[in-house]
Amino acid sequence: MSLFAPVLMLFIALVGVVTNCLSVLVFVRQKFRRNFHRLLIMLAAYDLLVVIFCSMLYCLNSIWPAYKSHFPYIAPYLLPMVHIALMSSVYCTVVMSWERYIRIVLISNLVNCTYLSRGKFRAYLATIIIFPILFYLPKFYEVRPEIFEDEITHTINCSKRQHFVDNNSIRSYDDLSICLH
Repeated sequence: MSLFAPVLMLFIALVGVVTNCLSVLVFVRQKFRRNFHRLLIMLAAYDLLVVIFCSMLYCLNSIWPAYKSHFPYIAPYLLPMVHIALMSSVYCTVVMSWERYIRIVLISNLVNCTYLSRGKFRAYLATIIIFPILFYLPKFYEVRPEIFEDEITHTINCSKRQHFVDNNSIRSYDDLSICLH
């Protein structure tokens, strides 16, 4: 199994983590924040969550052996969190595009609009945060890890040398080390 793809994905994820953290720091430090800046902070935060959760879901299982034993217990919760973060990121991008449209087209043309009032903008942000959580809440109950032991219940007669045909070649049970003496 090649480790090239998981290591490359983990490297790209680390670049994404650093980039999104820097974006959040730059926009949080600004003294004058507009709605657009708040949306950029939310978008960077959700993208940071997407990068972290996706790397935990798709990369670490192949690279880190200690993580592999915990992965079956973490994966049923990671997948819905990835979906929530992705959906929130998409909604944030849509609201950001809509906000830019309102600012550029309507307000620049001196059209009076109340689409971007403080209360309505907070309602948009609440929708971006709450709706994906409510939408993907059932996904947390879809998959549960189960520990089971598979027992072999077949009896094998080792008194005679029995043969079977496998891929046009005859093998015996002794060759397959099934019969223990």
